Formats: sequence, C-alpha cells, structure tokens
Amino acid sequence: MFEFLILAQFISALVTLVVGVGFITFFRKRADNDVKENKAAGFWVRAICLGTDAAIIDLLLSLVAYRGTLAASGHVTILVTLAYFFFFWLFFRATPAMILARIKIVSQDGQPLTVWQVTLRLMTFIFLFIGWIPLLFDKKEKKALHDLVSKTRVVFTEKTEKSQVDKWVPKLKFVLLGLTIALLIGLIIGGLGEKLTGITENDQISFFDLNNDGLSDGLTMDVDNDGVVDTFKYDLNNDRVVDLTTFDADKDGVAESLDINNDGRIDGFDFDNDNILDVKVADGQNAILLRKVLFGVGVAGFVSLLVFTIIKENKFLNMITGKK
Repeated sequence: MFEFLILAQFISALVTLVVGVGFITFFRKRADNDVKENKAAGFWVRAICLGTDAAIIDLLLSLVAYRGTLAASGHVTILVTLAYFFFFWLFFRATPAMILARIKIVSQDGQPLTVWQVTLRLMTFIFLFIGWIPLLFDKKEKKALHDLVSKTRVVFTEKTEKSQVDKWVPKLKFVLLGLTIALLIGLIIGGLGEKLTGITENDQISFFDLNNDGLSDGLTMDVDNDGVVDTFKYDLNNDRVVDLTTFDADKDGVAESLDINNDGRIDGFDFDNDNILDVKVADGQNAILLRKVLFGVGVAGFVSLLVFTIIKENKFLNMITGKK
C-alpha cells in the first residue's frame, strides 16, 4: 500500500511537471518582447513556474520518502523544499522553471542580488497565499509580499550579472550548500528503518496485524531458530518501516529489551510489557543523543555561517559603494 502511494506521488508529480513545462514553453515563445524590455513577470507565469518547481521537488521527495519513518520524511521534505528555493535563487537568481520561462529575480536598485535578500525573501515566501495578494493589484511592478520585503523584482531577462564580490563570499556559499547536503544525508540515514515489506514470511518470521486495521504492521522473529519467538518488530504508523523492535534477551519468554529507533542497538528495557523504556541503556541512548547533537551542531553551523556570509558581503558592498 505504501509503495503504491509513493508510485502515485511520483506519477502525479511527473504529469504535473510535463503540463507545467508545456505551459511555460507556451509563455516562453510569446515573451521575446518582454525579455528585451525586461518587463515584470505577471501572476500566471510565476504561478505556473511555482507549480512546476513544486512538481520537481515532489519527484525528488518520492525517491527518498519510502526509506525512512514519517517523521524523518517530514524533516527531509522541509529541508529539500527550503534548500531548493534558497540555493537556486542564490546561485542562479531563478529556479529551473523560472530559467525555462526566462524570468529572474533582480534587486530593485539594480545591484546584484545579495545573500541577505535571498534569505529575507525565503523567510517571507512561506506566507505564500497571503504574500501573492499584492501581486494581483500591482499592475506595474507586479510585486508579491516577498518582493516588497526583500526589495526585489521578478522580470523577464536572459542577462547574466557579473558583479564585484568579496573573494570569500562564493566559497562561503558553496560551504553552505555542502552543510545542507550533509544535513540532508544525516536526516535520511537517521530515518532509515527496516522495511516490513522487505521481509518475507517464512518458518522464522510471521506477520501480524497489531491494530486490526487490515494491514500487517508487525512481525515476530525466531532469530536463533530454537522454536521460540524472541524478537518483535512494530510499524506503529503504517508507513511500512519498523519503528520499534523488542527482544527477549534473557530467554524468559518476555521481550523486555527495546530498540526504539531501530538502529540495531538495545536502548533500554521494558519490564512491565508496556513498550515504554523502564531502564535506559547508556550505549543506545548515547547514540541517539550523539545524532541529535551532531544535527544540532550542523544547523547551528549553517545559521552562523549564513550570518557571517551576510555580514561579510554587506561590508564589501558598502566598501565599494562608499557607504559607512
């Protein structure tokens, strides 16, 4: 069932992408004069570009969504979506759909697009539906809320800006990209779980329906093949990925040892059979804590580096323009 949903997501995104590219191609063929005059891009072409970009993101997510738990997939979805817009705006001033439509983001003062403008634009971009209301009434500049706040415009253009920048700024941008990729890989690895659908029922393994919903959301295993079940795996949210594993480590007929993140480590013991840790094991808990700490350090490092890049870029721009 879960694989079917992922396949449906992939096909839906692919169809949306094809339709979006078709509409963008239609607009592109009729935009020669708009490109020459650098006219502001209107609501419909921008909306179609946004839908096409959303389809591209959906395609990317459908390739990784089945590999982890729903919580991890949710975090991956947020990170991929934000990173997609942030880095395409930062490096190209446009997303792939915008590039195809020949529209780009430019500063309203004619200066190169800065890291601060991209960051501010993304922060206000989350107010999508409210933010696009001003665009409907601004017939001349056609600015949305995120354009007004970040002092940018979206125009038809094929020009490539060559601007003076501090030599460290491009390097810092690539470091930011590297940190984001590392965080994404960390999320995917952290969310990896043993797929129930990847396990075949046999003499040692039996499936069961934990919550009587018609779906096999658990399995029992006789790991040492002694005729006694000693391992239980549970898919608590029906995403076909193991969320919890219990073991009968002392062979007393009760599965009291818990692996709550399915990383192969025993995280603690449940002595009253309620699937809640009564006694924690340092090694398992330290592994969970270490992963959280590393992820937190990565996020803090990204934010710190982003702030440093913005400060360094602004200092350089003020220096070359003579501002104090």
